[in-house]
Amino acid sequence: MQQSMHIVKQKAVQFLVFLLLFSPGFNASAQSINTAEWVWAKHYGGAEEQITHRIKADASGNVYSFLQTSNAQVIAQNDTLTAGPYMSGGGFALLKHNRNGQLLFSKRIVLGTLQNAVSTYPLYAGDMAVDGNENIYVTGMFTGPTLKIGQNDSIVVPVSQANFYKQFIVKLNSAGTVVWKKYGQVTGIAGSQGSPAATHLSVDKDGDVYIFSQFSGYGGTMYGFDNFYLQATEQSGSNFYIAKFSSQNGQTQWLKNGFTGSTTSVEGLSVDKDKNLYLAMRGSGLDLNGTFYTIPNVSGVAGRILLKLNASGSFVWVKGMNAGPRFRDITNDKSGNVYITGNFYDTLKVSSPNDYIINNHYSSSSPNAGFILSYTPAGILRWSRVFYAMGVADASSAIAVDENLNSYVTMENYGTVYTGNDTIPVNTIHTPMVCVLKLDSSGAIAGHKNTGYTISASSRSFTTAVDLAGNVYTGGEFRTEPTNPLTTFNIGNSSFHAIEAQDAFIAKLKVAPLVSFDTISKTVWCPSDSVKVPFRYNNTLFSSATNFALELSSVTGSFSTPSFVTTLPFSNTGLDTFKFVLPSSLAAGSTYKLRIKAALPNATTLPYDTTVTIASLPPVPVITQAAGLLSCSLTGYTYQWYKDNALLPGATGQTYAPTASGTYKVKVSNAAGCFNMSTGFLYSATGIKESIGADEVDIFPNPVLTYLTINIKRNMNHASYTISDVQGRILNKGSLQSGKNKVYVKDLSAGIYWLKIQNDTRSAIYKVIRQD
Repeated sequence: MQQSMHIVKQKAVQFLVFLLLFSPGFNASAQSINTAEWVWAKHYGGAEEQITHRIKADASGNVYSFLQTSNAQVIAQNDTLTAGPYMSGGGFALLKHNRNGQLLFSKRIVLGTLQNAVSTYPLYAGDMAVDGNENIYVTGMFTGPTLKIGQNDSIVVPVSQANFYKQFIVKLNSAGTVVWKKYGQVTGIAGSQGSPAATHLSVDKDGDVYIFSQFSGYGGTMYGFDNFYLQATEQSGSNFYIAKFSSQNGQTQWLKNGFTGSTTSVEGLSVDKDKNLYLAMRGSGLDLNGTFYTIPNVSGVAGRILLKLNASGSFVWVKGMNAGPRFRDITNDKSGNVYITGNFYDTLKVSSPNDYIINNHYSSSSPNAGFILSYTPAGILRWSRVFYAMGVADASSAIAVDENLNSYVTMENYGTVYTGNDTIPVNTIHTPMVCVLKLDSSGAIAGHKNTGYTISASSRSFTTAVDLAGNVYTGGEFRTEPTNPLTTFNIGNSSFHAIEAQDAFIAKLKVAPLVSFDTISKTVWCPSDSVKVPFRYNNTLFSSATNFALELSSVTGSFSTPSFVTTLPFSNTGLDTFKFVLPSSLAAGSTYKLRIKAALPNATTLPYDTTVTIASLPPVPVITQAAGLLSCSLTGYTYQWYKDNALLPGATGQTYAPTASGTYKVKVSNAAGCFNMSTGFLYSATGIKESIGADEVDIFPNPVLTYLTINIKRNMNHASYTISDVQGRILNKGSLQSGKNKVYVKDLSAGIYWLKIQNDTRSAIYKVIRQD
């Protein structure tokens, strides 16, 4: 009966979604995943096992992957990873690629020494997150006295701590440089090692860090960071803890602990827009900071628990599931809704708040069904989706949610997926392959995309991410037959063969953008420029009420507080241009990123391929007069002279020889094309009645090396000359006679000079070049 009621509600929701989807100008799932393309993939292999444990994407489209490796020699296609010195116990690799798949940096995390590493696996599975400023946070567990982080950083612990499993947390900036690092310390019975445990990490909108992990209680065991320590709630079992750390310096903000019974295990952590925490775990009850909570469906059995805490780590609500299911991934959308994926066998029973029951109708052929549950921030079930697949291995491995609340879930399957009334032949060749399923905001199937194989190959996706533009990223592992090179893992145009047993991969699935930049002709902007930024959009998908917004990032490259925003209304053309005057508030000499945002549906571009630079203006030039020449006060610029606001053709030097009275100005421009104009300079030609004719004087040779000849061809009473540099300084002068006059100029530096010839009534100025 409860299942029938749910189906009725689900059909009603689907009808409302149908009305939205087919309303003119709006389609929340407009970007088709069916036509998306695998544009690049990376293969990381070596001896034994390599796994992509976590993948993330930032607002710029950069991709971060956290690999767990089992040996020193990791062979990377097109990338180079620096091997650590002590890798017998495994290690991690942190990689950052740009949107085109180019490796920006790699960082290895390995044991600094194998001495006192008391376990066969002294490094244990960790997690990774990225904040809004492209800072990266990684975590995991290690034993031994030293953990190396790249080539130049390490965590060194006292000898007394060497034998324990210790939590490590490292913050790196966008360039991969370590900002801070820390580890948890254990106190208790000497020689007690504890147990390795999965560790989950998340960051909030301010970049503060949250860790969800566990530690074993033995006798008086205590565990903690800085001055915050916890004593084991259960002295003989595994305890979980939640900790918050400052993004700025890594200092512990608070630390909470709990116990869910002898079967305690942590399985996921997510933080929403309001800094609420969602914890996924296994257990038979809940003791949180000494307070016991009764949870339906899990009392006395090893069921699953979904727990919500507020920003200070206090209890908000809890959901319980029966013993069959297993959680695989958890995330939040921008509205604060939470999504959790997993798999189960016969029955999934959830308290929500009343029991909600799902039966696996294909349990005989598909014993491992997958599920997705989505809850509101208040804990009300929004929708659920179950996947039954023929021979499925990982039904709902990982999930990510985009700006329009579409969700993307990865699975490995052998054939057909059944979900509700939908039948999806995701794998027609019936070999294990990764499938990415897209669900719209109501949970309805909106498409899928597969990887492909030859025979005798398999793969699994452990992690997925989606960027602001709707592109999907996934990573995991694949296997091929070691001795048969014809067995390959195929994804897009890439074909990989495992080096030994099991290799790691990451890949990008690119969708058609809803909005995109056209080419911007000029990316160096001057203060107060009139700027044009052209762009394109799919005019059949947006509402007539849509406004497109062009954002300039902060000087640090963040869009959380843009430096400038201008908007443009929908015009139904599919092609438009932002036109605006650059505000003077933008910092000269700084660079900015550009992106475009829209709504109905939500669409955000990745930043334009090139950052824009705000160039500086030249100083305001000043005109001076000397020896009949006008000179600009600034050197090293491009010049243009004007008379009475009219451009003077060819007048492009630092000095200008005027021939008539008027108001003169000079415009100076720098290499970026930014310019400034002088104020007007009033020049009067008083006393100069006419110019000396071109047929009256010869000047040669020009260019000149040693002697300049001035040939006065007609009688000119009281004739004289001056030679000035481009700054207007007189460097040589003398009187002239009729006929040829030789002037020694070899003592002048090579360059441009002005020769002025005059008598009582006439004058002329000539440009002379002195060469070596």
